Amino acid sequence: MKKILLAVLIGLFFVSCESGLNINLTCVLKHTTQVVKLESGILGEKTQILVNLTWTWIQQPPGDGVVVERSTDSLIWITKDSLTPIAAEMIFNDTDSAITAGDTIWYRLGYYSGSEITYFITPKLILPQAQHFYLPATDTISNDVLDIAFAKLNGFDEYILSLFKANITQPESLMNLQNPLWCDTLTDTTFVLPIPDSLFADTAIYTIKIDASKIVQLLTDGSFGFKAFFKKP
Repeated sequence: MKKILLAVLIGLFFVSCESGLNINLTCVLKHTTQVVKLESGILGEKTQILVNLTWTWIQQPPGDGVVVERSTDSLIWITKDSLTPIAAEMIFNDTDSAITAGDTIWYRLGYYSGSEITYFITPKLILPQAQHFYLPATDTISNDVLDIAFAKLNGFDEYILSLFKANITQPESLMNLQNPLWCDTLTDTTFVLPIPDSLFADTAIYTIKIDASKIVQLLTDGSFGFKAFFKKP
């Protein structure tokens, strides 16, 4: 299941837009954050966060490489990586399990030569909160109505809710979310979806997906929630 979550996270990231843009006299830096949460006995319980920093130089500096540091208060810094050599475009991905959804964190980047570091940019990120399902409360549904309720996340006004059918003999299809049986854009966090047998067969597994995006001038952070259930007669 860990591999499934990582594959979903990477897939969501590569179809997303950049969430923030920082520009100074040294570089142009873009940062994107994706929060993915699996929440059910069928899928498991897991939250994964991906932070991506990508920057290009206005004037490429001399030096051996770039050091990336992270802080939760902008005072105490932990070195996360050292990237070599200095290239025209540089990328840093952070999937550290110590990162918590909803937190505010800072990154500090500096180019170095030998032991001397010159810091050139310090982006501040407010991570999206993780999704949470209140309903369905169980992994088995025995009627033809699906009650859906999930948490209201700070900064998100719209949610795309989708329902997918999995092949019960192919566990990987639980996250093969290409052709939804139903999809709608909601502003409310509660919804009642009829799931009659004629459209939603019994003895099948379904995956609910919540897709929330925080959009400012086409720049996006995303928080995605997944819950699976078995529909029985």
